[in-house]
Amino acid sequence: MLGRLVVIGIAAASVTAALVGPATAAPARVVIGTGAKTCVLEAGADCRDVVHRGLEFHGNLKGIKLSRAKLPQANLKGVNLAYAVLRGVNLKGANLKGANLRGADLGFVRARNSVRSTPSCAPNCQGANLSGADLSGAMLSNANLTSANLSGANLSGAILSVANLDGADLVDANLSNADLSGANLTNANLYGADLSGANLTGVTWLQTICPDGSVTSGRGQSCSATP
Repeated sequence: MLGRLVVIGIAAASVTAALVGPATAAPARVVIGTGAKTCVLEAGADCRDVVHRGLEFHGNLKGIKLSRAKLPQANLKGVNLAYAVLRGVNLKGANLKGANLRGADLGFVRARNSVRSTPSCAPNCQGANLSGADLSGAMLSNANLTSANLSGANLSGAILSVANLDGADLVDANLSNADLSGANLTNANLYGADLSGANLTGVTWLQTICPDGSVTSGRGQSCSATP
């Protein structure tokens, strides 16, 4: 009788284990930063002023605060940065291909007496890969987007006033209703881009490839319509 009870007990335990399955470990936390200034990467986290080179992360960072953070060469491909606060962030050489930056705040107040034709470098997205990214409604005023890849990006309604887009790739980008007032589009490629409803007041057009494929000389020429 005792033997039968033992066998039954073992069988029951086996059935329970099969139903529950093996225990899964909680996902490892990703901590970034150096010294006393570190933070755990997660949605809504306060990671202001952190310094971390070569970060790789592809998850959900919705609403994260990364103001003044230095994240050069970061690989943030496909990351969710919707409504993130990125004022003054350094993303030089970062890969944000396909990232969701809808409603993100990358703007900042320009320092007094700064030169209009030479926008500040903060936020610094120089050379960043933002191709296909959703930047609709993003605050990018005064941003340094020199040589950035914004091909196919959604910039509808984005604030790009006084942004430096020198040499930027904006092929097939959606710039409808965007504010580009005072922006520098020297050497930028806007072929196939949608500029409908965009504010183009005071834009610098020099050797700019327009949506229709024409090239401006800077002598009173400008791009104004979609192809």
